[in-house]
Amino acid sequence: MNKIYRISGVCEITGLKTSTIYAHMKKGNFPTGVMLTSKARGWPEDQLKQWLEQRAKAQETATV
Repeated sequence: MNKIYRISGVCEITGLKTSTIYAHMKKGNFPTGVMLTSKARGWPEDQLKQWLEQRAKAQETATV
């Protein structure tokens, strides 16, 4: 089963602050996650892993 992270967990995993995550989401540079309730959002673990892998690959190609 795919674990769902709330914003505090996403901040911990990514090292980003809440405002930065939402700014990236607005620009389309971060997964939007899923709405758990009308006010609560969650991010599936696989979406976060994919985003982190993409960031790592982008940094590798930028430094080569």
